Amino acid sequence: MRWFYIGCTGLVVLVASGCSGADKEENARLKAELESAKAEVKKLREELARLQGEPTEGKVAAAKVQLRDLTKALDAFRLAAGAYPADLQALAQPQDDRAPLVQVSALVDPWGQPYQYDPLGPENQGKRPDVWTVRPGGNGTKIGNWMVK
Repeated sequence: MRWFYIGCTGLVVLVASGCSGADKEENARLKAELESAKAEVKKLREELARLQGEPTEGKVAAAKVQLRDLTKALDAFRLAAGAYPADLQALAQPQDDRAPLVQVSALVDPWGQPYQYDPLGPENQGKRPDVWTVRPGGNGTKIGNWMVK
């Protein structure tokens, strides 16, 4: 009798080959259990992804609102100073006896990372600076002010 390893989604099952009728029945039972376990693992992974996705979608919505606000602050800065700032931190600094346009906390995305900034604005066709964040767990998916209306 020989034993083979069948691995799938972290499960290990040993089945016999070249066996008697009783062993073949046992193999069939083990294969059925394996298929059932695979289906259960798939369901659990889908449920986990759904549960993880719920708060993430809320954070994506919050990031879009923050990006809209940062873009408005950039436009206000340009109107007051005649040009867009070299970096986002300038928005959180007082300008000419005026309060900062944003709080320092507004420069941080919902995942706790600083927003990224390109004053040349290639994604906005050079019409305004690009401000964006990269969604964690989203395979590098950017959420940027060029997507927000």
